Amino acid sequence: SAVITAYVEGNEDICHSFTLNVSGQNEKQKVYDLNVLIWGASLAKHPPAENLYWYGNWGMAASKEENDFIHRLVYYLEQEYYPSKVNLKILAESGFDTSINNDTSATTDYSSNQYFLNMENAIKEHNPNIIVTIRTGNLSNDVPVDIAYNAYSQLYDMVYAHAPDAIVVAHHCLLHHDSMKEELYARLDERYTDRIFEVNDLDVHEKEENLAREWLTLGQVAVANH
Repeated sequence: SAVITAYVEGNEDICHSFTLNVSGQNEKQKVYDLNVLIWGASLAKHPPAENLYWYGNWGMAASKEENDFIHRLVYYLEQEYYPSKVNLKILAESGFDTSINNDTSATTDYSSNQYFLNMENAIKEHNPNIIVTIRTGNLSNDVPVDIAYNAYSQLYDMVYAHAPDAIVVAHHCLLHHDSMKEELYARLDERYTDRIFEVNDLDVHEKEENLAREWLTLGQVAVANH
């Protein structure tokens, strides 16, 4: 057997190792599977909603399931890490952001929050190597940054307590940037330096060519943004 170590480009302190076992006349390979946990809202999965002109049951607003954000990600992981198997778990909900929107204290304990617990249980059950969070699309711009930071810092502390070696990719801002969220991301980046890989350059309002014209014609800006 041999240990293959892959380093994150530009940071040799972050790496993941896989053991390759070759045996038998056919020299079959055995590698560790990739367990991928997706925690998001509508971009992860959205049920049919006729009032939104949305009839799929997958990530909004892909033409079909295999073309949505999550399944394209899995496709590229399978190409990159073949013959590893990618085991996918999707936790699609927006209740954590709603809980923060309704919070009035920067010291609230979120350990008993149902959506916090859903994420914790998913990590325990799935044992993820890679966690992709697509969050704060439903977080109100009016929430004080201290309240949002309190919630999200507890969330990420929990994530790393249960999955200390996982790669966490965070795309926090789905629909727009604003000063509160920019400060929130900066504080999270400082707290979790070199641990969370942020992907926050996909702002559709800055890249109007990404908007879906058909849904805009129907007046459904939210789906078009997706």
